[in-house]
Amino acid sequence: MQQMLKDGKEPGTDKLARILDVLGPDTSLYVLTGIEMTEDDREFLEIVTHMKGPVKEDALRLLRSVQAGVVSQASSDDHEG
Repeated sequence: MQQMLKDGKEPGTDKLARILDVLGPDTSLYVLTGIEMTEDDREFLEIVTHMKGPVKEDALRLLRSVQAGVVSQASSDDHEG
């Protein structure tokens, strides 16, 4: 990797895949998306990826309602102060 950076080269797809494989899933996700994950985040994603059909839909609906409540609460807190 340092040699590529030194020479101003970009890795090809195969080389990038091998580099990301060596770095591991957490670093790979960060490199590709800019998202850092905690152990809890990884566990959460592992659970969600195994959900199917209505269970997954219900979980998504629940999470959206929780998120909306958090956003609404934060917005009302901002207006009170």
